[in-house]
Order: sequence, then structure tokens, then C-alpha cells
Amino acid sequence: MNDERFEHLRTPVPGPRSLALQTLLERYESRGVTYLAPHYPVFWESAHGATVTDVDGNRYLDLTSAFGVANIGHTNPTVTAAIMQQATHLIHGMGDVHPTEVRARLLEVLARITPGNLQKTYLAAGGAEAIEFARKTAFLATGKPHTLAYTGAYHGLSLGTLDVIGIAKFRDPFAALLDARTTFLPFPNAATRARCRSEHRRDLARTDSRPRRCYRSPQRLLARTARALRRARRVADSR
Repeated sequence: MNDERFEHLRTPVPGPRSLALQTLLERYESRGVTYLAPHYPVFWESAHGATVTDVDGNRYLDLTSAFGVANIGHTNPTVTAAIMQQATHLIHGMGDVHPTEVRARLLEVLARITPGNLQKTYLAAGGAEAIEFARKTAFLATGKPHTLAYTGAYHGLSLGTLDVIGIAKFRDPFAALLDARTTFLPFPNAATRARCRSEHRRDLARTDSRPRRCYRSPQRLLARTARALRRARRVADSR
């Protein structure tokens, strides 16, 4: 079947054009940006809905939603039209120097649809920036400098996130620059809970990667996550 909505391979993966572009990228891009290996990555050319096409014409189903950026589909027509309209009107307002009406209206809508009494929003350019802002917020709110994070957790490669990344190959080259105020735990289980109670408890501001508690068992964690997702679904359905 060669239905354009579904995956279809025309060449080995990665194909010859992806391999050639990998050589070009490796020659000119700074290290530590794109992960390169003999069989990774494939170079994307286009994407529509949940389907991604690489430069060799191979199609894949994107089950990541591009890290959530395309959570309503790649090149969604409504989103694309809004981007095109804004691009013809104003592209850059100098960030926090000269804000725009559309920015204020967006923040107003986010405050209206966010559950509870969460009325303030920080618009981040990426996940690493969001993690840094969360850590600063937790510190200002609690005065506690330490953080719990999970082994294997990835939060970005900025200096402010390296301290909570649970992957040694990213942390180790910059170890001398890090404050070492993070305790790394395996994914929640009974042993995790014991360590959570004993290490840095008085200085603990928050945990990174969610959830922000220690749990008796993964079952409790999954149950709590399921309840949160059901609440989010009800909110989404009501809007």
C-alpha cells in the first residue's frame, strides 16, 4: 500500500541523500547540537498531519508530534494560515521590549483556560528555557537550592539545565561548571521514596522531570498521572 497518509520506504534508512547531508552537517555544524551516528539521523524534507517525508522520499508516522510542537498535526492549515497572516503584519517586536496586542490576548486566553488559579504564563522559546524558569521559580518560592531529577532524564543542553540532566555524557564535559545540587534517582519505586526522604530534604526545592513528589510505587504514579490526564481532557472538551 502506498497511501500517502501512512509510512512507506523507498530506500534503505537512512537513504543516500540523508547520508550525504550528514557528512555536510558534520563538517560545518558545531558539536553537541545534532546527534550523528552511522545509521542516524534521517533528514526531514516535509511533514503533513502525522506523516513525515525524508529527503530520500521515505515516509514515516511521527508518533512524537515533533516533541509536541505539532500536537495538532504538522502544517495544520489553521496554524499555517495564522503564521502567514502574522508574517505579513509583524515578525519581531523585540521580545520583552515592545510587546504586541496579540501577545497580551494570548496570555489572557491561557489564563482563562488553565485549570485552577494559574493566571501567569511565561512564554518560553524551548524546553530548556522552560526548565530554567521552573527552577528559578521554585527557588524564589522556597529558598531551597536542591533539586531531584531522574537518571536518564533529558531537559536540554543549556548550562542551566545541565545540572538536572541525568545523562552523564552531556553533564561530564561541563562538570566543573555545575553546582552539583541535584540528587538523581531511578524511576519511582520503594527505594526511590526512601532516598527522597533522606537526601537534601531540607534544601529540596522541586523535582525535575515530573512528577513533583516521591511515590510508593509506579502504580501510584501512573494512577495519579491518569487522573491528571482525565482532568485535562475534561477541560479541553469543555472549551
